[in-house]
Amino acid sequence: MEYETQNPAMDTEIPERRNPKTNKRKLDKIARVKGEPFFNNKGIAKQARVTGPDCICARLKCFEKITEDKRNTTLTKFNMLQSKDAQDSHLAGLISFGPPRQRCATG
Repeated sequence: MEYETQNPAMDTEIPERRNPKTNKRKLDKIARVKGEPFFNNKGIAKQARVTGPDCICARLKCFEKITEDKRNTTLTKFNMLQSKDAQDSHLAGLISFGPPRQRCATG
């Protein structure tokens, strides 16, 4: 009596697993977090995150107080954070609360 050397269960191929590094939506999500150009869900190309023009605010004078190098390094460090959650928690840590300076009169 001969035994079969081939097992029919072994002939079935194992399906390939998805590689998240090649998934388009995942790549766009990573590019969005890094501030790089990406495609949104509708397939429209979005530009990379950059510092916008001067707001020309007379009171704060933001662009006069902070040099362009400092702004670029801050944006680069923010874009280097690994996830959106890390970026959100970084921004939340920069917010400070204080009592209101003036309250409205009610009544």
